[in-house]
Amino acid sequence: MTFAAALALALAGILLVRAGWGGRRQLALGGWAAIAIAVAILAAADGAWGIAVGASVAMIAAIGVLVREGLRTAPTRTPPMREPASVTLPQRARGVGRRLLVFVLVVPVGVAAAYVFAMGAEGAAARLGWHPADRTALAFVAAPVAWTVLSSIQMIQPGPARMILPPVVCAVVGLLLWWPL
Repeated sequence: MTFAAALALALAGILLVRAGWGGRRQLALGGWAAIAIAVAILAAADGAWGIAVGASVAMIAAIGVLVREGLRTAPTRTPPMREPASVTLPQRARGVGRRLLVFVLVVPVGVAAAYVFAMGAEGAAARLGWHPADRTALAFVAAPVAWTVLSSIQMIQPGPARMILPPVVCAVVGLLLWWPL
């Protein structure tokens, strides 16, 4: 696949993620998969430079989609009456515990899983013969990207119990990448 085709795949991924905003989770997941494949192709072809260009193009496209949607959304005359959940204090101790559990699952557990994934990607790149500088750059980029995707997936889950599986899967994938099969 050419450099331009991989960039086009990343752009198509952004559009699929946008199409999934309406509750069609399969489209959004397909978009994230297309973006991941495009970044992997760009990394294999051009190392850190390919990742940087692919990520920049995808971010610019995502910003463009957000600007377009923001301009298309008509302002409402009277905003709906809502009580913002993030500002209100929980009424019971159980609510504090639940929020603390969500924080622990998303931040320290999610970050740890993302770093296991990043180290696994670096180990796989080492087995593929990548230059040490490219492997290090891959690890430095993979960790925050993996945590961003992971935390996004966790935050759309209906409750803390369902938030456990995504970091487990992320860490297992990282371990599988680290150890040769």
